[in-house]
Amino acid sequence: MKRRPLLISIALVVLFCAGLLLYQQRQRAWESYLGKHTGDWAWELLANPEGSNREAAVFALRSLGSNAVPPLRRMLHTRDKPYEKPILEAARALPPEQRRSVLKQLRPGSAQATRLSAIKALTILGPVAAPAIPDLTLGLDDPSGQIRWDTARALVAIGDAANPTLVAAASSTNPAVRHVAVFVLTDSQTNAAWVAPIVLRAVLDSDDHVRATAIHGVGRLGLDPVPMLKDALESADSTNRVAAMRALAGLRPPTQLVLTNLMAIATNSTGELYRSAIEALGALRVSRSNAVDIMIAALDSADSATRVTAIKAVSEVSWKAVATLPRLEEFTRSANPAEREAAVAALGRFGGRASNSLPVLELRLEDDSPTVRSAATNALAQIKAANVLP
Repeated sequence: MKRRPLLISIALVVLFCAGLLLYQQRQRAWESYLGKHTGDWAWELLANPEGSNREAAVFALRSLGSNAVPPLRRMLHTRDKPYEKPILEAARALPPEQRRSVLKQLRPGSAQATRLSAIKALTILGPVAAPAIPDLTLGLDDPSGQIRWDTARALVAIGDAANPTLVAAASSTNPAVRHVAVFVLTDSQTNAAWVAPIVLRAVLDSDDHVRATAIHGVGRLGLDPVPMLKDALESADSTNRVAAMRALAGLRPPTQLVLTNLMAIATNSTGELYRSAIEALGALRVSRSNAVDIMIAALDSADSATRVTAIKAVSEVSWKAVATLPRLEEFTRSANPAEREAAVAALGRFGGRASNSLPVLELRLEDDSPTVRSAATNALAQIKAANVLP
């Protein structure tokens, strides 16, 4: 009698295992097309970026539809196992045919490629892949740039359901995430009104790549950034004002619309605000005498960073700042290599007007700094080319 409960327990375990095995077999059947599993079709996309094999994979995934989503979601969480590195090392010692067989079956060290293949497959599925949005979100912060970019494109392909995720990504603390989010939003959502405020906000981003992408997006979407720029220039937050001035060079709005704000900052500020105003006046090539006078005065600043900014600024309005040539020649002899490099490059931008500076520039061909030597080579070429033009 004592054996009966044990036999019942064993029978229940066997039934459970059999049921589990049957479920797994059925699940694999649901996740397969023509006997080939979703994961293998996804790998085809990665291995064959074009051609008939890719077309077959795309057809298979679309035929699977929502049945393909669960295995692809699992693939997004694939990470390399600790034991995979020893497998790779051991495989190197095997004969080529056996090595290929082992690597094909076990795919050690392929976690990133597995995630990437799943992302590409989900992109093919489009809106059907909406349940995978939480899993895809992890890819936006992946160390791999390719995974970040492909994840963002997959979210765009999913459509409206993924929009909140992309909006959140555009405000991420990680500039790499903000960059991909702003890019795909401006690249793929050109008719979406809700994208405009995101792009305009990104114009003031502290990261150069995000800001440049947003500035490109402003033109692509036909947005008017001037009201936002004026608000930022008048803001009590100095960070906003600096960001707006940095954006001006790329956006190049009509100068008269922002000149009053710029001149006010240039005449009433110090430090980074002052430097940013000088830089913006130069970048916009503001040639009004009072603006040029402000740039020239900054050449005598006690702060080296401001002097470098002023050197670059006056070269942008060279036709109005010829009187600064002797001062720029002095800067080519500065003990500060950044000042020497900026001055040498500035003389080159003066073109033929700086013909008398050729001997000074030739001396910089022997400068201790390689960047100064390179700048001198370029500047000499610019001036000589200007002198031979008809």
